[in-house]
Amino acid sequence: MSLWIAVTYIISTIIIALVSPFYGLVLLIGSILIRFQDRFEVLNSQPTYVYMCLACIVGFIIHKDKLSKKTFWPDKHWIRFVGWVTLGLILMAPFTLIAQLKFLFSSIILYYFATRCLDSIPKFQIMFAVVIAISVSLGYEATSSYLTDPNSPFAYMPNPDEKRMVGVGYYKNANEFGALMVMPISFVFCLFLLSKSWIMRCVYVSAAAFLLFATGLTYSRTCMAIVGIMAMVIAALWGKGNIMKKAIVLGVVGVTLVGALTVIPGPLQERFMSIANYNEDESFQGRTRAWEQGFHMVRSYPIWGVGMSQWANYHGRAPHNSFVMAMAETGLPGIFFYLAAIFYAFKINLRIIEIPEHDPRYNRRNRILAICLTANLVGFCVYAFFGNQAYTPFIFVYTGLCAAMANLVTVQHKENHTPPPPAKKGKNKGNAGRRKKAAGKNLEVTQPVIESEAPEKPRFPQAPV
Repeated sequence: MSLWIAVTYIISTIIIALVSPFYGLVLLIGSILIRFQDRFEVLNSQPTYVYMCLACIVGFIIHKDKLSKKTFWPDKHWIRFVGWVTLGLILMAPFTLIAQLKFLFSSIILYYFATRCLDSIPKFQIMFAVVIAISVSLGYEATSSYLTDPNSPFAYMPNPDEKRMVGVGYYKNANEFGALMVMPISFVFCLFLLSKSWIMRCVYVSAAAFLLFATGLTYSRTCMAIVGIMAMVIAALWGKGNIMKKAIVLGVVGVTLVGALTVIPGPLQERFMSIANYNEDESFQGRTRAWEQGFHMVRSYPIWGVGMSQWANYHGRAPHNSFVMAMAETGLPGIFFYLAAIFYAFKINLRIIEIPEHDPRYNRRNRILAICLTANLVGFCVYAFFGNQAYTPFIFVYTGLCAAMANLVTVQHKENHTPPPPAKKGKNKGNAGRRKKAAGKNLEVTQPVIESEAPEKPRFPQAPV
């Protein structure tokens, strides 16, 4: 990738965001995945993300009449979380207040953008397609170098017997890069089900196969487990009410996953199966020691925590658990607001998934979206449980996509039950004259033609979420 491509992308994002909030959001999320600042030192010294984010904010203000004004269940909990983090920083680490709030707002604003502008299935499809395309491109860049260049910068070799694929900058970590590869797989599955073209379905299958291959090259046990977890979540949510059908589907998926595990290459299989020996794994032992330290912090500071991003001042190792990290740094009220926002994002999708087929709000395509987004958020929460993702943009993007399903259902319900505008008087007179003329020519036309009737009052005037 050359510098001019990065500069063109950034400038285009700023311009497009002013014209179209949705496409501005898509490009902004794309920039988070690519991370130009990790590739070019000149961009690292400039707040390019802030410029793009401000352009999106201005675009949202300009086009506010076209965006959703509805409030969503997770909204109030994220607002309370930000407020509690602010108070905690004022009390525990006031000198870092501006820098930390700048980082938190630049992440959480993505939740607001997603919930307000994603209001149709095609928009979700475009968002998914862009995320998949970027992830595949980054994976191809790393894979081609990793497999062909002995001195590849995308290879991590802590010892001669271990070689794992990594990315650039922030992704120069096998687990982080593995998450970049594995999370879009649920989006690929969603597009596969929504597509009516077998050509595009073949493209999606190829993309999923490549992302799975790239995930395997990272040798990340967490990311390999996420594949199975997302598959099991989709299987569990797919059936409707019948416990036996759900059990059969889960059994088939489980057997398939076990069968897949037996045919993957030996080193990869051994790496994954080492999860069973977690008691003897040094990496896992280091994580548990960090978690213990986090619980010690929250016992010492149960109300306000130690302050956002202040973990390193109390413990030398990374937390390796986003939820323990949020609890230690924001206190018990902070982790409550944090988990409540995630819970209500799940609840929105579960309400949509549970809509019965005879309900006028039922939409098969909405249900597919909700199932795949739920699996995606579950997968990321599993990854966050072993990673340091408490305040990164991804948790806010994924909860925002889930909450945006409420916006989608509301817009669809409004469109389906909004009466047509009344006809103009001049047009009615013309129609009446034509009817009178027709009646004169044909004596059988004795009843007036009913042009329109009042629409049937909907049984469910409110959106489900």
